[in-house]
Amino acid sequence: MYAVAGRNAATAATSGHVAAALWNPSGNEAISVYQIRCSVVVGGGLLSVARTSARGTAGSTVTPDLDNHFGQRAAPSSAPLLDLAAYSVQPTVAAPDMFEGGLGANAGGSVVYNLVLPITVPPNTGLCIYQNSGVAHTLETTFLWEPGSAGVGDVFYAAGQADGLGAAEAAWCSLWNPSSDIALHVFYIGFCTRSTEAVEYGPQIVRSTARGSQSGTTTPDADNHVEGRAAPVSGAVLDIGYISGDPTMDASVLYSWDVNGRSNASGIIWEVPVDDENGIDLEDCIIVPPGTGLTIRKNTASATTSKQVTFGWFE
Repeated sequence: MYAVAGRNAATAATSGHVAAALWNPSGNEAISVYQIRCSVVVGGGLLSVARTSARGTAGSTVTPDLDNHFGQRAAPSSAPLLDLAAYSVQPTVAAPDMFEGGLGANAGGSVVYNLVLPITVPPNTGLCIYQNSGVAHTLETTFLWEPGSAGVGDVFYAAGQADGLGAAEAAWCSLWNPSSDIALHVFYIGFCTRSTEAVEYGPQIVRSTARGSQSGTTTPDADNHVEGRAAPVSGAVLDIGYISGDPTMDASVLYSWDVNGRSNASGIIWEVPVDDENGIDLEDCIIVPPGTGLTIRKNTASATTSKQVTFGWFE
């Protein structure tokens, strides 16, 4: 296992600007990223994780060597590089995002993406953290990776922005499975505020049996596959808002939280337990059968602002 870290110079206060990226310049060797960690120096705000297909021109670069190996045995054979803002030429960032999350504005606040099922970064591509709000970011960023591809199969991470709500038990977003024969096995859910609330808010996870009238949809593609191979065969989509009709939601609640909305980027992360020897157990995942969905709704009647949501699943 390798780790590399660095502090970027402040990005411009421009949405879409990359703060840090792990670039794999190898012509034939992939790497597998297991964790991304960011801590606020100045700024805070909203962050996204996405693939990059062109490196851009970084403000500075950290070159890992044998001291970045946990056992201090060898420099990384693929010679990956940690590129840091401010970029004079931005990397080419893929869409849709793999993860979305946020950081409070207080120095030292952190967000950690623990990738139980790692993201493979193929040769001559990268994986980046970029800001998706108009706030300049200075971050301490760390990537953990191993050489090669983990070969974990058809696993996906997909993220989007869910609309604000006013009604009680209204739906923010759903992972919808339109397939007639493929089930989704959800192992990760992340959900947080994009801006502060007047009061706390209560997200719940429930099943849905009819899709409803969505106002926006994120359609995962090959860039959301952990190995970058193909779009979901199931056709799974992330519905991120509803105008005229919520999905038909089950009365039974799987999970429920109360979140301090007065703190920006506050929210929840749900993920399955992991066995060090056997990885993820299928029985620990939330299974989304064909023709159904998994919905995040609110359990209070107060108006709420828009949210960021991430689902991880395999099929």
